[in-house]
Amino acid sequence: MKQNNYLTLVLFSLILVINSCVETYNISEQIEFKPTLVVDGTITDQSENQEITLSMSVGIQDNFIEDLPNYNVKVQDKDGNEYMFNNNGHNKYIGIIPFNKLVPGNAFKVIISSPDGELFESGFEEMTRCVDIDSIYYEFISSKYNENTQTTSMGIQYYVDLKVDKQYSKFYRWRLIETYEYHATWPIEKYWIGEWVNNGISYARFVCYKTEQIKGTFTVSTEYVQNEYLKYPLAFIDNRTQRLYYKYSLLVEQYSITKNAYHYWELLKSNSQENGSIFDKQPTSLEGNIKCISNPKIKVLGYFGVSSVKTKRVFAQDIAEMEFSNLFCAPDIIKRMGDVYQSTSAEWPIYIVPGTNNQTAAQTCFDCTKSGGKVTKPDFWDKK
Repeated sequence: MKQNNYLTLVLFSLILVINSCVETYNISEQIEFKPTLVVDGTITDQSENQEITLSMSVGIQDNFIEDLPNYNVKVQDKDGNEYMFNNNGHNKYIGIIPFNKLVPGNAFKVIISSPDGELFESGFEEMTRCVDIDSIYYEFISSKYNENTQTTSMGIQYYVDLKVDKQYSKFYRWRLIETYEYHATWPIEKYWIGEWVNNGISYARFVCYKTEQIKGTFTVSTEYVQNEYLKYPLAFIDNRTQRLYYKYSLLVEQYSITKNAYHYWELLKSNSQENGSIFDKQPTSLEGNIKCISNPKIKVLGYFGVSSVKTKRVFAQDIAEMEFSNLFCAPDIIKRMGDVYQSTSAEWPIYIVPGTNNQTAAQTCFDCTKSGGKVTKPDFWDKK
């Protein structure tokens, strides 16, 4: 009994010591972050028009100052030809490189001068030969757990096959761009904009098409797998939105890259997938192939790449196994019409559900463009 009391006393004392030592630690107050130049640009053979983006990282949360208009940016090829890049008024620099220079075997580097006289330069990156995309396909998955959202959903998992021989690059990355059709829940009929408007039912903003890049880093090497990599997993598209409800299109851009670029993208992928503490390696610590020549102590982030590119577009529609629920809006009942009359212009228009006198919903339920899409159908949409 005495022994138990003694152990209890020891444990209680330990708890007091631990609690007395716990302090809120604000890392932002302990670490001084210096603004760091971030360079993002890839020279490709898809167009003579090329683009390089400059931004400034200002902290551990990767906030960016978007406008860096007063830098001098140029690209030089291995033969000494230089191509000037002009600022578009914000953080993008646009230049033209002739198609006859955008060929496998040619190499390029970027040279950047800051307004305060610092000089930044990458090493030469060679354009390697890109193999055609072999095949893109998907498999239906009835149940997949998402660790980030801690939810389970069904959907389709896309894959790509890569088959190369000696004349092609052994290192690749993919960029995925999705386009999908989605609908509003109701057409527009009656709405309030300081006065009631009712011009009849309109479906002008009922159907939209949205295009956006899928986040993620997708890289692979065939250096040690006998020149092929089968069933490489790309994006998983779930049933929690309208993306697969009507029609879905995936554009796959396949970039041939150098071995150094491959290692950079692999590190970036590994970095972004870490789930450790705030003291683990942060994305802001990942340096690429650009150095400050005038002052080696100045760190530069990002990567200047050169790639030959192949593309392929695939469609998904009417997936037999897919089930959907809760993809559309439910109306709200206006308790007092006085709430509408007292609303401000920032809240307008306030839409009324067709066929009702006192039910409304969010603007996105009536105007599909409010969700970021456009009513203009893409040129490729009716192709198979």
